[in-house]
Order: sequence, then C-alpha cells, then structure tokens
Amino acid sequence: MPTRKSPKVESLAARRKALSEIKSKLDLRIANENSRPLPDPSQLSRLKRMKLRAKDELTSIQTILGVREAARQTTVG
Repeated sequence: MPTRKSPKVESLAARRKALSEIKSKLDLRIANENSRPLPDPSQLSRLKRMKLRAKDELTSIQTILGVREAARQTTVG
C-alpha cells in the first residue's frame, strides 16, 4: 500500500520545485545580462544574490526532506 506524504512534506516538495524553476530563470537572466555589450554590474549583483538565496533555501529544504525520508525509512524497515 503506498504511503501518503504529509501536507508539510508535500508543501516542501512544491516549494523545492518552485525554487528550482526560479534558479533556472535567474540563470537565464544572468546569462542574458552577461551577453549584453555592457552588462550592468549592479543588476548582475542583484540577480546573483537572488539566485544564492534561492539556492540556500533549496539546500535547506532538501536537507529537511532528506532527514524526513531517512527517518521514515528507519521506522518502516
């Protein structure tokens, strides 16, 4: 019988997906800015900070989900 994920885990998984998409879009925006003849350093800095915040949050969520998954496996097995 398949196990059902808790609403918190589903919410974290949805946030993880959204953050991955945000990071991808920021990568594109950074690449576009870098491809301009005269990239705006302040814009690049802002975009890179946004990407770093998304990456940090993504890492935190992946850690939480990994810990939850490991705990679930030890109680099931």
